[in-house]
Amino acid sequence: MIPFRLRWVQWRARFRSAGDVTAEYRLTCHCLPTDLVGTTHMDNGRYHNFLGLALAELLVRSGISRRAHAAGARPVLATSSIRFRKEIRLWQKFDVTARVVYWDDRWIYLGYRLFVGIDAAAIAIVKSTFVDKNGRVSPDRLNTIIGHTGPTPPASELIAAKSALDALLKV
Repeated sequence: MIPFRLRWVQWRARFRSAGDVTAEYRLTCHCLPTDLVGTTHMDNGRYHNFLGLALAELLVRSGISRRAHAAGARPVLATSSIRFRKEIRLWQKFDVTARVVYWDDRWIYLGYRLFVGIDAAAIAIVKSTFVDKNGRVSPDRLNTIIGHTGPTPPASELIAAKSALDALLKV
């Protein structure tokens, strides 16, 4: 089901308004029977699938996908942290938002929120990068590839906490 949803999001995003790299992108979804754990609520692992769908929306609508692909670069996940706050039940409509919240000399940090109505169901922060045949693509080089000339968003306490957590979990 996720490959179908991914293709649908990618196709549909091409016809939606384009936006800036740092804009927030919103995707509306429904919890289907294939998303459930047992018969009650959405499986925890599915939340990450919906983060991926929101990322696809962001990449296509901001133009990153097309330009990065042309340069031979692709996104990869480094770490993710998610806080579950409210369950998402069968057939329930929910929104997923995604935005680039910060980047440094090595990493790109993405912030995600899943909402049921106005209530946050989950909040996630993901550290990622792009790679090409030569290895990691620095955020500065990626900005050149995609034509982004704006400033780096300011780092928040959340970014510092995420970096500290990642350092503790380093293997």
